[in-house]
Amino acid sequence: MFKKSVEDNPTSDRPTNKSNLLSVEAVGTGNAIAALSLNRLGYLAGRQDYIDAAERCLKSAWRSINNHPISHCAFLNALNEYLAPADILIIRSQASNKEDWEAISQQHYLASTMVYTIPAEETLHDSLAQKAAGKTSIAYPCSGLQCQQPLENLTELQTYLRNNSYRVLEYID
Repeated sequence: MFKKSVEDNPTSDRPTNKSNLLSVEAVGTGNAIAALSLNRLGYLAGRQDYIDAAERCLKSAWRSINNHPISHCAFLNALNEYLAPADILIIRSQASNKEDWEAISQQHYLASTMVYTIPAEETLHDSLAQKAAGKTSIAYPCSGLQCQQPLENLTELQTYLRNNSYRVLEYID
């Protein structure tokens, strides 16, 4: 009865401007969160193809980000983490000492470190299978796609956290 035709809405057949689409909060933030998530998952799983996909997402939005940075805060966060990847600490916890490891890790603020606590009995994806749990809890500190020697006891974990947290100033004499 009240149908509108294309003539009634002259803008309906205009092509969508991609840069405007990226600044729409729902779409832009969705793409930015995808870039952030792909980048994080790429480093967590050791998958360069995910990191490359995050880069392509950021490149596709670059013109819009560059022209209107205030409209693309989520993209800027994703870009920041792409340019300076966060460190990762994977804790494979055994039920027998899980609470001790969690308590120590929660005492320190590691601003640029993502901490994942994964129960030992959890089955991991093939890309994380080498991060196996031992007879006790164990932690794997990683920077980028490179991991350091595992932390096999609470003393090693405490030292790592002390040396990499913002509480480091409390320990200087």
